[in-house]
Amino acid sequence: MIHAEHNRQYYPKGKLELKYDAGLKCVVIAFRGYVSSHMIREVHEQALYCMQSYNTTKVLTDLGELDEISYEDQCWLARHWLPEARVAGYAAAAIIMPVGVISYITSLQLVNVAQSDTMAVRIFRLPKEAQQWISQYR
Repeated sequence: MIHAEHNRQYYPKGKLELKYDAGLKCVVIAFRGYVSSHMIREVHEQALYCMQSYNTTKVLTDLGELDEISYEDQCWLARHWLPEARVAGYAAAAIIMPVGVISYITSLQLVNVAQSDTMAVRIFRLPKEAQQWISQYR
């Protein structure tokens, strides 16, 4: 388990990135290529911790280079993490969608599950668009 200290970067750049962006006032998660099930779950748990630590309800997730998310991880995100995140106040998600067709489809399924009356979810092709939207969200 990785704990936040005074450093804003929680994972080293490479396959996975988790940080708090003070300019955007949100947590940023970025996936680059294949990421193990363990790391997907750990980074999402740590994202909740970051949201609480920095008192934010916004997350920008960059899936642009994601290879795929297993069915088991999709179920875990939908049934475990999203409900927990909603209770923690998760209110806005800017998602940069993957380029790969299969990754795009599975990510879109998760986006559809995440959308609700209490949560604003927007998908984007370009990082700049996602950053602009999330920075202007309440």
